[in-house]
Amino acid sequence: MSAPVLPAPPAQAPPPPNSPTSRKARWKKWGLLLGAGGLVAWALLWCWQQGYFSPRGKSQTDVALALRPAKQSLPVAEDQSDAKLQRALNLAQQALQKLEHIRDYTAVFVKRERVDGQLMDEEVMLLKIRHEPFSVYLRHLEPPRLRGQEAIWVQGANQDKLIAHGAGLLGLITVRLDPENPLAMRGNRYSIREIGIKRMVQRLLELYQQHQDKLRQCQIRFFDQQLDGRECLVMEVRAPKRWPDFPWALARIYMDKQYQLPIRYEAYDWAQDAEELPLLEHYYYRDLKFNVGLTDKDFDPDNPQYNFR
Repeated sequence: MSAPVLPAPPAQAPPPPNSPTSRKARWKKWGLLLGAGGLVAWALLWCWQQGYFSPRGKSQTDVALALRPAKQSLPVAEDQSDAKLQRALNLAQQALQKLEHIRDYTAVFVKRERVDGQLMDEEVMLLKIRHEPFSVYLRHLEPPRLRGQEAIWVQGANQDKLIAHGAGLLGLITVRLDPENPLAMRGNRYSIREIGIKRMVQRLLELYQQHQDKLRQCQIRFFDQQLDGRECLVMEVRAPKRWPDFPWALARIYMDKQYQLPIRYEAYDWAQDAEELPLLEHYYYRDLKFNVGLTDKDFDPDNPQYNFR
């Protein structure tokens, strides 16, 4: 015998839209949605702050740095310093090769030196140089107390002696001295053997050979500058600290762009109390004329244009 089928309970009618029960249900639903949305937003913000949305797991700091222009690390800076030093070395070697094609030249030679701690007056001289055999003629133009003073030195000639006379009444006496004689060296840092553009370049290359490691620590920069209307590339080398066997604190070499030769050199000592570095030495070859055809007569004290006695 089958069980009797009971009738289904009548369906409950939904509450009216504006009834208190309907309003309460809607607010509950919106509260759940807003709560869930806030939780998701907070989670997304936390993940973003932690860098989970950065490419390949990088933090936001890494991404920001990747977008900036690349900065040079210390090894790159050292490489650039070596490159500048190599550039300076190349310029010196090229100048030496250029000088192989220059037989002689004339110039107005300007020098100022510190000797025994005292800065001497600037001297201006008429200069003649012949490379083979190495020959030098000098006549002082300035200062007035030295005007008219002359000197000749020819390597291997005149018993390798310097032939010179002073200015004024001292011009009446011609002397023959060893170039390194104290009388010949008075008021000079170097002997007449060391004069000339070629010797200046050779000494710069010798400095490189002796102090490569120190020069790599120096600050080197290049800049353009006009010198009496001539375009020059200036090489400036600044030592970071005082080294007992290093010759200067700062040096500048002025390379004439047309001649491809250094025409001016200046070096400065370390400052004691003064803010400016004190000048050690300054040499400038101006009004240069190359391969003018100088002969033995230009380096002969018997030349009637000279005043040797």
